[in-house]
Amino acid sequence: MALHKSQEVFVWNLDLQIYITPEMGTSFAIPFHRCQVSFEVEGKLPLTSMSEPRLTPPYKYVSGGRPFAQEPDSNTIIHTNEDVLITGPGRLDIRARHEIAINENTFVETLGKSKLRVLIQILPTYVEKRITLEIPMECRDNEPKDANNRIGFWRIIR
Repeated sequence: MALHKSQEVFVWNLDLQIYITPEMGTSFAIPFHRCQVSFEVEGKLPLTSMSEPRLTPPYKYVSGGRPFAQEPDSNTIIHTNEDVLITGPGRLDIRARHEIAINENTFVETLGKSKLRVLIQILPTYVEKRITLEIPMECRDNEPKDANNRIGFWRIIR
């Protein structure tokens, strides 16, 4: 998870890769409107929802045609702008974002080594119980070192 600063807001970006293994012979869809991604910063920010969660297969660059063209790199996971269909094991990329307005109460300068917790809730079709992933993370880098104005970078605590 990374935090960037733009002109008027701080932007939190979640980019998480998981490996999913459904039961043999089963397939299921996950509509994005049935997914929730939220996070909290220990002692600094309460549990906060992120917008527009997206689940996709990994992508790879392809040669020829348009420069930097990409295509899905999975035989078992396909997606649209509304959902993802999983027909077998494979890597699933989860992305979401959240913006916080810059004001006098902004806490970013005090993040230091703050711990972060990400909560992902997924409700596939034909299922009544949500799949919940709770992921603790710790700050690995809080120095802006790139052109994207990155302020912090968190990785999973192992």
